[in-house]
Amino acid sequence: MNADQEKFAHALLFRCEACNKPATVSFLTTERNVEDVDGNTHNFVCECGRSESKLGLDAVRHWVVEWN
Repeated sequence: MNADQEKFAHALLFRCEACNKPATVSFLTTERNVEDVDGNTHNFVCECGRSESKLGLDAVRHWVVEWN
């Protein structure tokens, strides 16, 4: 990622299928558009130990903020 490009932090909140606890994914990107991120697959590991791969669209909530 070029240091001169705008950066955006995305945070996605998922529900674990095994234990129903929240699990999060967060990352920086130059893409602000949530629809593009929602179309991608995101991997996460819950505190119960289950690992899952879900579309961003399946997130319970999705936030995006400018990141300087």
